[in-house]
Amino acid sequence: MTKKVTLIKAVKTGTFKLIMPNVDYPRYWPEEGARIPHAGDQVLFGIALTVAGNWAHGIRMGSIGPATPAHTKLWQCAADILQAGTESLKPDHPLRTCGDEMNRVSGEHYNKAEISQMCDFAQDMAWARRMKIH
Repeated sequence: MTKKVTLIKAVKTGTFKLIMPNVDYPRYWPEEGARIPHAGDQVLFGIALTVAGNWAHGIRMGSIGPATPAHTKLWQCAADILQAGTESLKPDHPLRTCGDEMNRVSGEHYNKAEISQMCDFAQDMAWARRMKIH
């Protein structure tokens, strides 16, 4: 059996990789790529692309060596946020309900001071619009 593969040209793509003690967001600075990874560092790899008018974003998290308790907490938070967001997506409900639910779940894992250092999901979407990748 022969499979036919159709390639679709990606309109926009962007990738990033961060390996440092506390990863937050990519700045695309040369210094980020020149850093030497160390045991205990957090790893974050990502790709954002637009194909045929559809936007997608994928991220993988990890650590150099065994995961620290802080890494494990962050990974569990991300899994819980994804589950809550997915479960909140329902026909005839405002999309903002999904963002509110995801932000609520992040508040179950981190206090207000810790969350203030993280990006709100609405801010992430504003970033995507500024970067013209969605």
